[in-house]
Amino acid sequence: MLTPTLSASALPPLNIDIDAWIKSENSSVVVFALKLARNYHRFELHDEIFPCLDHEDSRVRLEAINFLSEIATDETSDQFISRFLREGFKHQLAMIHAMQKIASDKDILFLVDLLDDNNNEMKLSAARALAKMGHRGMTSLQEHVESSGYPLNEILMQIKGELAA
Repeated sequence: MLTPTLSASALPPLNIDIDAWIKSENSSVVVFALKLARNYHRFELHDEIFPCLDHEDSRVRLEAINFLSEIATDETSDQFISRFLREGFKHQLAMIHAMQKIASDKDILFLVDLLDDNNNEMKLSAARALAKMGHRGMTSLQEHVESSGYPLNEILMQIKGELAA
């Protein structure tokens, strides 16, 4: 007998108290609750998730970043930026990947600064976030590339190819 699989859009309603799980002392429970909240699009839990960005367990912080990248408000990028320097590279990169979806004009200076990062993967992610912001982001990216040259000129060409595809 075949067992039917459910897509995220066909998930049954979730009638459990996730907010209590988000505040659990067990990190695995918190990670699970964050995944449930994201999969079930629990927008009302948004403000309860911000404290998870400061959790001692890096898995919880990463899952909070993932939740907030899907269910963002105008404050979300500010929350990421304020914590950015305290995080390790993996979490920083996750924040910048999230900003590719949620960044706005107020984040341009922060993202342009990251174009001078020593790591090319960080540069590429910041450049993608700027490009996905629209005209102002792309203009800022192009201006910075003109003043910086290699490898940003190569990154810009790659991003233009991605956008054209």
